[in-house]
Amino acid sequence: MSDVTADLQLMIDKPSLFLHDLDVVTLSSSGLQLNDNLFMRDAELASLKHAYLRSISGSSELAIISGVSGTGKTHLAFQLGSHITSNGGIFLTVKFNQLKQANPISDIISAFDDYCNIFMSMTDWNGVKSMASQLQDALGRDAHLLIKLIPKLSEILDCDTTDIAPNYDCAHGQEKILYLLIRFVEVMSDCSKASLTLFLDDLQWADAFALSVLQHMIMMPNEDKRFFFLGCCRADEIDDHHLFKGMLEKFLDNGIPLTMIQLECMSKEKMQKMVSTLLHLSPRSVKGLSDIIYHKTKGNPLFVSRLLKSMNRDGLLNLSLSRRRWVWDENLIKSIELPTDVAAFFSRIISRLSPEVQAALQVLSCFGSVESFELLILEAKLGLEVVKPLEFAVDEGFVNKSDNKFRFSHDKIQEAAYVMVPLEHRCLEHLEYGLCLIDVSVEKGNDCLLFTALGQVNLAGPSVVTDVTKSTEIAQHNLVAGKRAIGMSEFSCASRFFKSGISFLRENHWRDHYSLSLELFGLAAKCSLVLGDFTFLASMSQEIEKHAHCLDDKLDNLFVVMSSLANSSKVSDSVQLGLSLLTQLGCGLPTTYSRDGTMSLIKQTQKDLSTMSDSNLLNYKRMTDRRHIMAMKCLAKLEFPTLQVSPELQPLVNLKMVKMTIDHGMCDSSPVGFAYFASMLARCGEMRAGYRFAKLAKALLGQFGLKESIGEVTHFFALGASICITLFLMKPMPHNQYPLLISSR
Repeated sequence: MSDVTADLQLMIDKPSLFLHDLDVVTLSSSGLQLNDNLFMRDAELASLKHAYLRSISGSSELAIISGVSGTGKTHLAFQLGSHITSNGGIFLTVKFNQLKQANPISDIISAFDDYCNIFMSMTDWNGVKSMASQLQDALGRDAHLLIKLIPKLSEILDCDTTDIAPNYDCAHGQEKILYLLIRFVEVMSDCSKASLTLFLDDLQWADAFALSVLQHMIMMPNEDKRFFFLGCCRADEIDDHHLFKGMLEKFLDNGIPLTMIQLECMSKEKMQKMVSTLLHLSPRSVKGLSDIIYHKTKGNPLFVSRLLKSMNRDGLLNLSLSRRRWVWDENLIKSIELPTDVAAFFSRIISRLSPEVQAALQVLSCFGSVESFELLILEAKLGLEVVKPLEFAVDEGFVNKSDNKFRFSHDKIQEAAYVMVPLEHRCLEHLEYGLCLIDVSVEKGNDCLLFTALGQVNLAGPSVVTDVTKSTEIAQHNLVAGKRAIGMSEFSCASRFFKSGISFLRENHWRDHYSLSLELFGLAAKCSLVLGDFTFLASMSQEIEKHAHCLDDKLDNLFVVMSSLANSSKVSDSVQLGLSLLTQLGCGLPTTYSRDGTMSLIKQTQKDLSTMSDSNLLNYKRMTDRRHIMAMKCLAKLEFPTLQVSPELQPLVNLKMVKMTIDHGMCDSSPVGFAYFASMLARCGEMRAGYRFAKLAKALLGQFGLKESIGEVTHFFALGASICITLFLMKPMPHNQYPLLISSR
């Protein structure tokens, strides 16, 4: 009797579900329909909405949705996204790729490209012009570096960067890009009337640079940012050593508000309620079916939804037109054996699709996500039909398509499709796809296509390339791609390209392909310096030292080794190597020195400079001799370390820089020399002269941009301090100019 009472109460409370007839006409054609509310995440969604409102009303807040794969994390995030966009907000999505393809454009940066599109569509001409003006002030002469990463930014700034020569020096590139990105975000926040939500999906696969950008954005001091940061991650794939875990701890230590949403698989009771709601039948009448589904899926929402659709498609869960309700055979459903793993279950479903759709899904699984035009290239080159079958897969819910890009609707589906590619064929398929795309990328000069192509080729690896000539060509392509990545200040990716390029070199490559080998090993060492991988740097440097033909071919490597010693707290060794390198370059310093001798050199240097006006110095000839330029870089690198280990030698280092500039011309390192010279004169009581050369150093700083002159962060601060202190003592600078001196510029 109690069951009947409960059923009657349901009919009273929810007549549309439990009293009214089903729309059998619609359901007979559409099949079983699962909506957003079935998995009962209302409380979690409400919590996220509250966090969002708090964030856009004050300081930034971070919300993290965690749970095992298939619990509906992404789906919940997009429910919030729909709420945000319907209320005038902007919702940007970043999805990190499980395959970690070698694209130097971090996924988080690509979201800013999307933002530029949205901003221009939402803003009138005056608003765009205002943002362009503020961006020019914020980014200055370095705006072109950001445009390389955010192409749509060029439309806001109305500038062309095609004629700007690339710079392959690694010093502080990533810090500079990070600085510029944060400045861009600050301006973006000031100019946009809409709140901005940045959603980062699959944070367990996020790259270090993306996490660094996220950390700096969240910790920006501006109270009116109206930013909300939302992330999804698999808790079981983030251990205590994961970068993201460390970042969360730092947020908590700094008082950043953090909302944690943990999604669990459904309990038996929730499963019964969900099936009851879905089939418009009372809970007691579906208990047997819901128990079977729970037993087979363990309550995993992704598994449940796909199983229900599969049962409906296979005739195990049918709509009875005569009874106007859903019907099923519990014994028949029980007898079906299902894989306990979600990916294996998807493989089983995919195997029932047509061979053409299976093949297309397997192609897509090798990429993770891919542009339509890239698939059209593969179709033309390989005679495959991919796009049309993938359109069918979109209709079936296996794949999403947005902005002409195909992407799996869930990474477990990608995993299932990839597993279906025979193990012995996977590397060959990666190679085949990559080589097809490389040819077109070279023909069209398309860097993004080159990155995608090499992602495939490098996944294949050198062992499957039997042609020696082709292997060398791939090494050359990796060199080109690595240089492009350095130009974007993406050194982790550049390092992967260089390492892959080295792996494709064959025996006797130093003899047969000397220039290619020297450049690959040299740039790999440079990237290792930036990334702090001193063990790998040492192995690269040893190879160069062993095989380089002459001193000129060793110079860059010796400078990198010198920098690595300083960065790894071996300052004395770094100074000794620097002094040795200067001697080899014919620019050695005196081995004996005295205070009187140093003071005499200072006076002589002042006398030499007294005949040259500031205008003459600012328009002075450029240094062209490669050895002289390297000597100046080496001296600039020695300025700060010699203060630590040999203070009496430091003035000679500085005076040598100024002397070489007078004799041979200006170079990118010259501002360092004049900055320290100004500081030295100020310490000697020559305040007016110090003031003059501090101003000159500042002017040169803007003229040369310090592309190669400084090798470690402490040197930046030393340089900035040398200028700032001297200028302050003689004539205080406007407050807004100080940051320019010590920023990443």
